[in-house]
Amino acid sequence: MAQSTIINRILDKANEDAAEIINRSRQKAEELKKTIQKESDDQIQQMEKDFDQKIQDFEKRNELIFHLEARKNRLFKKRELIDRAFVKAKKAMDQLPEKDWSVLIAEIVASSSRSGSETIKVPEKDYKKYQSSFLSALNKGLKLNGLPGKLTLDSEPAEFESGIMLEGDNYDINGDFDVLLQQVRDKYEREVAAILFEDQDEA
Repeated sequence: MAQSTIINRILDKANEDAAEIINRSRQKAEELKKTIQKESDDQIQQMEKDFDQKIQDFEKRNELIFHLEARKNRLFKKRELIDRAFVKAKKAMDQLPEKDWSVLIAEIVASSSRSGSETIKVPEKDYKKYQSSFLSALNKGLKLNGLPGKLTLDSEPAEFESGIMLEGDNYDINGDFDVLLQQVRDKYEREVAAILFEDQDEA
């Protein structure tokens, strides 16, 4: 009888231990399940957040690209208009009336001549004007400014289409109309753009 009681107690204890182990295992399994579920939910939320952020970044990037392209197109069109404005200016200079042309050349010579005895190169189409009387008129103007007034005409016409070049002993002064117009463009292009578009910031 005593032996049977001991065995029963051992079995009861074993059953209790087994039940406790099973209970703890279930608790751990439940905790693990909750942990896995939470981590899974967190990962899903982070993935959704990352996806939303990527969508926003993509939309912002596309919007930025759109604005940049639009601005580039506007600037390109404005650049075309500026180019046309200077082409018209060049054409106007090439087609100046005789009197206006003479005044312009005289101003270039008066403001550029250093010694008053430079050699001048001029386009072939203007060569006869200087040979007739215009060279003498330029020299007279230089004398009035206190210079010798001994400009000489180069025997070979210049390669440029319009304007004048003064060649000194150690210097050349380029009065080619194309060069002068480019200098004006480099200096005043923003102002020209402002006149055309009233928008200096995007010129």
